[in-house]
Amino acid sequence: QRERLRPAGLRRGAALGRVHVERRPAQPRRPAKGCPIDCSSTGERAAITRQSGFSADRKMRSTLLLLAAAAAGAATVEVRFTADFADAVTSTSSTSCRGGAYRAYALAASAGLRIDGGGVAAACGSTTLCAQVFASMGYNGWALNADDIASSSLNTFINTVGSKPVASNYATGNTVSFANLGDAVLLAVSSTSSKTHTYRGAIAVALAEARDAGIDFETTPVILSVNGISDAETQDILGDETASGASDGSAAILKLAAETTDVDLVITTGISGLSDGSVTYIVGEESDKSTNWAGDRVYVASLGASSSVQQIALGFANGVPSSATRTSTSCSSYDTFVDGMIRGTVDTVRIGMLCDSGTAAREECDAGRAAIDAINNKNDGYFDDLLPLTKLEVTVAFFDQGNCGDTNDPSAYVAWTSELTPVSPVAVVGPGGSTCLKSVASVDARSSHGSDALVMSESSTATSISDRSKYPNIVRLSSSERLVMESLSVVTKHYGWKRIAVVYDAADAWASDAARIFSEKLGDAGGTVLGDTCVSSSCRTLSEAGSDLKGVRFDESGGLTASKADDILDALDDADARIVYVAAHPADQSILFERIKQTQKLYGTGYAWLSGWLSEDIFLNDDGTTNADAVEGARGLILAMERAVTTGAVAQDFIAHRATGLDDDVCTGALMAGKYCDLDEDPETVGGYGPQVVDTVHTLAKALDSLSSSSDRQNPDRIYDAVVTAGAYPGFQSFSGTVVLDGIAERQGSLTIMNLQLVTSSRRRLGVPLSSTSAEFVAVGRTVGGKFLLDAEVIFPGGTTKVPLDHTPEDDDEARMDTGLAVG
Repeated sequence: QRERLRPAGLRRGAALGRVHVERRPAQPRRPAKGCPIDCSSTGERAAITRQSGFSADRKMRSTLLLLAAAAAGAATVEVRFTADFADAVTSTSSTSCRGGAYRAYALAASAGLRIDGGGVAAACGSTTLCAQVFASMGYNGWALNADDIASSSLNTFINTVGSKPVASNYATGNTVSFANLGDAVLLAVSSTSSKTHTYRGAIAVALAEARDAGIDFETTPVILSVNGISDAETQDILGDETASGASDGSAAILKLAAETTDVDLVITTGISGLSDGSVTYIVGEESDKSTNWAGDRVYVASLGASSSVQQIALGFANGVPSSATRTSTSCSSYDTFVDGMIRGTVDTVRIGMLCDSGTAAREECDAGRAAIDAINNKNDGYFDDLLPLTKLEVTVAFFDQGNCGDTNDPSAYVAWTSELTPVSPVAVVGPGGSTCLKSVASVDARSSHGSDALVMSESSTATSISDRSKYPNIVRLSSSERLVMESLSVVTKHYGWKRIAVVYDAADAWASDAARIFSEKLGDAGGTVLGDTCVSSSCRTLSEAGSDLKGVRFDESGGLTASKADDILDALDDADARIVYVAAHPADQSILFERIKQTQKLYGTGYAWLSGWLSEDIFLNDDGTTNADAVEGARGLILAMERAVTTGAVAQDFIAHRATGLDDDVCTGALMAGKYCDLDEDPETVGGYGPQVVDTVHTLAKALDSLSSSSDRQNPDRIYDAVVTAGAYPGFQSFSGTVVLDGIAERQGSLTIMNLQLVTSSRRRLGVPLSSTSAEFVAVGRTVGGKFLLDAEVIFPGGTTKVPLDHTPEDDDEARMDTGLAVG
C-alpha cells in the first residue's frame, strides 16, 4: 500500500473526498507483449535487464500469453517525426517545411505522437523567441543531435522551452534518459563526443529507469531515435575494432535493433547504408542468442525528416509489431497561433496562481497548471479553439494557509507582494481559504499591494466575502457556506440530532462564519449548541461570529497543540457531547483527530463527527507519509462536498492532456514544466478541490475568449463582467460539470454527502497503510428538497451502522433511528 494518502477532500479553502472521474471507453494503447516462459520470475528478469538492458536468454512466449495477446486484438501507434532542420523555427518560409508555423500545421494534420529527433536547439542558438516558438509547436517529445549538444546555448534553450529533451547517452541535469509520451516511450541516442554512455549502456539505463518509473513494457511500445553513429559505437556493437560508422553503421544499427530488449521501432537519421525512407524489420532467430527475448519483429525506419514531416504507422497484432507504413506530409499551410508567436501578434495575458504549500494542496495547484498548459498548447487537440491568439503567462507563488491571519511570511499577502506584484497579473487563481482570500482581495489589502487584479478562488465559501463593496473583483467557484451548512443541516435533521457541540477556530474568519451558520441552522430546527468555553488564554470574537456564538473555541497563534486538543476533548466530554461539528484548518484538525485516537476520548462507537473543511493534508505528516492515528480518529467523518460530474467533453480533454505528465515525485520541491503532482498517479481522479481549480482556469479562459480586444483582456473590470456573463444561467460546461454563477460571480452548485470509511477494496483509496485496509471517502447521499437521500450505507465511528444518539443512552436497548428514511 502507498504510504501517502490518496487525496480526497472537501475543503472550505481545501477539500476532501477524492473525485473519481468517469472516462469514456478508450482503445487499448497496445495489446500485451509476450514474455519468456519464466516471466513469473520478475525479480530475476528485472535484475538481468537492469544490469545490461538486454535479455540474458531469449525463450519462446508461453501459450497462455500468446492467447492473451491475441485476445487483446490489433492496435496502431502513429508517429509523426522531424529531425535535423537547418533553419530556425522562427523562419516564415513554407519551402521544405522550414518555417515553424508550417511545420506545426503539418504535424497536426493527423493524429499521432509528435517527435523531433534533434537539431532545433542548434538552429535556434540563443534566441529566446525561437525556443518559445518551438515550445508552442505541439511536440510530445524531442531529442538532441550532436550539433545541439555542442551548442553553447543548449541549457538556455532547454530552460526557455520548459521541457527536457531525451538524450539517453548524454546524461545531465537538463536531459532525461526517456520520456513517457502516453502512447509510447521515447529513448534517444546521438553521435556525440560528449557522451556519458555507449549506445548499448544508455539504452540499458533508460529502460531500467523507465521500468522503475512504472512503465509497463507489456502494454507500452518503445521507440528508439538514433541520430548518427560513430566509429566507436559501431565497433562496440559489432565487436569489430576495424568497423567504421561510414561503412558498417547500418549493420550496427540492425544488430542493435535485434538485440535490444523491449524496443519496437527504431527511427534513424544520418546512418550510412540505410537509405532515406526505407523501412525494414529484424526477426529474432532462436539460434541467435543476442536477439530480443521474444523473437519479435523490430522495425527500423530510416527517415530523411529535414524537409517534410515523416509518418510511421506501427501496427500490432497478437501483441507484437506486425507492420510499419511510412508516409510524408509537405508544408502547404501554417498554424495561426505559431505564426502569431513568430510575428509577435499573439496577445499575452499575465496571470498569477496563489497555491498553498501543503503536500496535498500541491496536487490541486498542479491541476490548475495543467489546465493552463492545455489551453496554451494549440496543437494537441485539446482546447485549441479557446483563446486561439492569446497566451496565458503564469507566475506561481506559494504560501502557508495557516499564516493568512497576518501579513508575515509565508502568508498569501507576502506571496502576492513578493512574487506577483513584480509581474502585475490581471487575474489571480487562488487562494482557496476565505481568510487568505480576504488578506489579498479586500479593499484595504488592494490599497496596500496596489493591484486591482481579478481574484478567482476555487474554494472560498465565507458569506462575508459576498459583499462586493468590501471585496471587489472576486469570483468564487464553490458554493457559499450557507448552502454547505444547509446540506449538513439536512443530515442532522435526518438522524434527529438536536444536541450538537460546535468546535471552531475563533481567530479564523471562515471558521467563525461556518460555525455561526451551522449554529443558526441548528437553532432554527429546535436544536441546541453544546459547550461554551475558550480553551486558549483568550479568544477573540470576529465579526463573522456574530454577537452570541457559543461553542468550544480556540485561538492559538502557532496552531492547535496536542495539549489544547486534549482540552477541547475534555470540554466536549464535560458537555456530554456525542455529535460534534468542527470548523478548523486541516493542520488543527489533524492534531484533534490524532488525539481522539491516542487518548480514546470521544472515540469509536456512540459518536459522530461532522466537518466543514477537510483536506487530505489532515491525514499527511510533513514528510508526506500517512498519519494513521489521524485517519483512525476521523473514521466515520461526515461532510458536504461540492458535487463534480466529470463525464463531459471538457473533463475528458483535460484528463487526456494531463495524463502523461502525472508524477508523485514532483509533489515537493521546484515546479517542473509539463509535470504535475498526483499522489496516486491516476489520471481518472483529481484530488481535493482540483476540479474547481480547473474550473477556475477554464472560466477565466472563456471570459477572456469572449472579449474582442487585447485592451479588454488586460482590464480586470472587463474580465469580471465577462465572467458574470459567461456564468449566467444556464451556465456552461466545465471540468466538474455545469458552472452557473450568480450576479456577483459566485457559484450556484450542488453538494454530495461524503463519509470516511475504512475499506478492503476500492477503485479510489486514500492508501492508508492499516494492514490490508484503506481509507476512502464514499459518496453516501445527496440533499434534495430538504431530504437526505441515501445512495450508500453510512458507517459511523467504530465501524458501525448504528446511528449514534445525541445524548448518553440509559442502556443498550435505547431506541435506534432508522437510517433508511429516504433512499434514492
